[in-house]
Order: sequence, then structure tokens, then C-alpha cells
Amino acid sequence: MCGSHFDPNGVTIHDQRIFYSSLMYSSTNVDGAELVLSSGTFISGYPGTYTVTWSLQTDDSSGGEHYVRLYLRKNNHKVSRSDHLSRYTGSSGVVWEQGGRTLLLHLARGDTL
Repeated sequence: MCGSHFDPNGVTIHDQRIFYSSLMYSSTNVDGAELVLSSGTFISGYPGTYTVTWSLQTDDSSGGEHYVRLYLRKNNHKVSRSDHLSRYTGSSGVVWEQGGRTLLLHLARGDTL
């Protein structure tokens, strides 16, 4: 399953989940597996090892404390070493970055990401 969040005007999110604006791909033969677009939640339908990947593009501007910090949550708990951080401390201008993260996680049936 693959969800996407895109807004041509940019997105500002503080201390909340990133929801999906579209489902780019969905194919499963597992009952109970679901990607809930409105909440940004994946629900595991079968126990096993899962590959979790995300990518993003950010822009951080000057002036003040501007940064982007993302991390994955499993069953509402932060996943260790899942942090993705982008920070710009320059006195002028803007920096554009692109990056991503891939993790392997064991999920039980009904676990959420």
C-alpha cells in the first residue's frame, strides 16, 4: 500500500499526524490490512516483518528556529531511531532538502503505524 500527501501551496503541520491526500497503490490479499487516508494510519492485517518507507521534500527559511522533524509511531509509541530531521540556521535565504527513511519492523495483527 502506498499513500501520498501533496499540497501545491505547501503544508504546515505542528505536533500531529500527517494524513494522506491520495492512495497511490493498493494491493493486498490480507484481510484486515488497511491504509486509512483520513488519519494517516496503517493497520496490519497479519503478523510479520514489514518494510516502511517515506520520503519528503522540505524548505526551511531563515529567521528564527525553523526545522522539520518526523518520526514513526507504532501503536501510538515513538519508534526508536525513526527520526528524520531537517534544520536551517542561516541568517538569510532558504534551503530545500529532499530525503527519506526506510525501516523494517515486526507488526502483529492489528498493530498500527
